[in-house]
Amino acid sequence: MPPKLKPTDFIDALSESGVVDALAKALTPFITLSIEESLKTKLNEFELLLRDLKLDNVRLNNKCESLNKESEALKKIVSDQNRRIDDLEAYSRCDNLIIREYPRIHG
Repeated sequence: MPPKLKPTDFIDALSESGVVDALAKALTPFITLSIEESLKTKLNEFELLLRDLKLDNVRLNNKCESLNKESEALKKIVSDQNRRIDDLEAYSRCDNLIIREYPRIHG
């Protein structure tokens, strides 16, 4: 039967550089693989998020362009309507007569 190890025996073994180096060498591939998989998952999530943001950006740019065109068209309509109102007001005043210094008749 092998001798029973106490927890302190394990701690003492970890204080030896050869044991630590051997553990590091044995665990490095597993730790590396775990880190790579985790990074790959996160990068995939970021790529999907970035793709969605790019699509939203294109959609918003298209919407802004459409709204700008609509705004320009509405500005032209308002300008045309203002001109028409001015023309109509001027036309309606053309027959008006302004009399100044008309003497009052006291009766």
